[in-house]
Amino acid sequence: MCSTAIQDRTVEQMDIKTMKLSNKLLTKTGLAIATLGAIAFDLGALPVRAQMHGMMSHPSKTEIEQLSALDAKQLTANRWFNQGLDKLHAAKYEDAVKDFSQAIELSPRHEEAYVNRGNVYRKLGNYRGAIADYTQAIKLNPSFTYLYNSRGNLREDLKDYTGAIADYTEAARLYPEESGGYRNLGSVYFKMGDYKASLKKLNQAVQVNPGAAAAYLKRGEIYTKLDQPEKAIEDLQQATKLFLAQGKVADFQKANEFLEALQKQYPRLETKQ
Repeated sequence: MCSTAIQDRTVEQMDIKTMKLSNKLLTKTGLAIATLGAIAFDLGALPVRAQMHGMMSHPSKTEIEQLSALDAKQLTANRWFNQGLDKLHAAKYEDAVKDFSQAIELSPRHEEAYVNRGNVYRKLGNYRGAIADYTQAIKLNPSFTYLYNSRGNLREDLKDYTGAIADYTEAARLYPEESGGYRNLGSVYFKMGDYKASLKKLNQAVQVNPGAAAAYLKRGEIYTKLDQPEKAIEDLQQATKLFLAQGKVADFQKANEFLEALQKQYPRLETKQ
């Protein structure tokens, strides 16, 4: 049974409404800065010391104009970005790509535009485009650590297991208290047939996060491969219990099917519900 689809992928963790509110705040802040710049320019006839009591020099007209132009450009980029979020939410993916690209053209350091364009590329099946955008977002803002898991997922799907392992390892290093990096490492090692390494990483995943249902499921698969059905059943029972408690009905059903098939194969094994 393939459980790759069951993994809790993180690529869509960013909340669209939260990002739009953030950009509205940025817009208001930008307008306030532009207004202050205009006020400062209007005071240009006053002596510098009278304006700032000798604390700083008065900006020149050229400097104010340059700041205002940059600010206006950023505000326009944010508008394109918000339009892109609306279209992404409406599943108008091609149009969303165009809007995010406009935002990036106006503001090349707009890391959220790269993230969301990468998300759309992924939905469109353009994995290499998504990887490129996630890479750029990470360069601009290393705090986007969850993107290491997201980029690793894509590399894993492209069978670039070396690249996936590097990403998952970095995710686990940056946030060892989260189970995602360890769980994903367990998954890719499983695909490579290295069950010992996979088991080690999945043990770490459930150790740091006992609620990591997908890790229990994958570990159950490994125990099945290692001909340890009792341990496999125990892990699958835990996975189904957690999936159900977390409201992940589809994942629960898939894990439960696997569990029932294994219990039929080994009817004498004691179950622990």
